Amino acid sequence: MAQSTQLKLGSVVFTVFWTAYMLWYSGSLHPLNVIMMSLAGLAVGYGWYRAMRWQLPRGLGHFLR
Repeated sequence: MAQSTQLKLGSVVFTVFWTAYMLWYSGSLHPLNVIMMSLAGLAVGYGWYRAMRWQLPRGLGHFLR
């Protein structure tokens, strides 16, 4: 499996678990709450993907030199 595919799968799994935890933590399954937490989960998952794909390798490369 390609490294980018693994990263995409990892970000999807992270998004699902983060959203599920936030719904469980809030304690409310009101439809508006579910929609808001799902949108927030998408934003967090995308941010995590971007950080892992572009920002962290650059930062670690400079740090390890």
